[in-house]
Amino acid sequence: MFDEQSKFVHLLLCWVLVFAALIGCVYSLRVTLAQIFYYEAKYGVSKDCIDGIIWRAEKIKSLYPWHYLAFTHAAARANKEAKDNPERMIEMKDIANRFCTLSLRLNPYKRQMRLMEARLISEKNTLLAVDKWKSYLEWAFWDPLNHKIMVEFYLKAGDFASAMESLEFTLNSPYYEECRNMIRDFWEKEKTFSY
Repeated sequence: MFDEQSKFVHLLLCWVLVFAALIGCVYSLRVTLAQIFYYEAKYGVSKDCIDGIIWRAEKIKSLYPWHYLAFTHAAARANKEAKDNPERMIEMKDIANRFCTLSLRLNPYKRQMRLMEARLISEKNTLLAVDKWKSYLEWAFWDPLNHKIMVEFYLKAGDFASAMESLEFTLNSPYYEECRNMIRDFWEKEKTFSY
């Protein structure tokens, strides 16, 4: 019925399908394990242990490096630990920065991570942080919260005029008064330093 050549082709196709099925099984097992680690880090046994969260995030990175939610969670928790634990501040900021970068590589539009990136950068280079947030603002321009954050960065950089311009975009939003107060406080501080 089949000649030798067609038998060989059928056998080859069978092995290709078996190989593809095995790859699919291994891939799904890795994704499942990564999701279990993420669940444990966010809701389970290690939700209150920063070292456990970081360990699980590292495992997730090796199993399934496209799990940006796990990296977002690890970055946020490491950043919180940096604020809460002065003894580990430098270590935790480095870890937060690393996971923030991983998360942004996978989802560059996540405001939480873009803000964390800009704030971490602002500790060393305020002007670069302003540029980072400006680039995000170009994408998400019409959200007044983003302009409120821009006002904060401009004031931190000492750019009063640009902060005033950003203030206009918070008009008729819940952030307008807060921005006005930040600008007024900045102006009052500047007046005390003038000659």
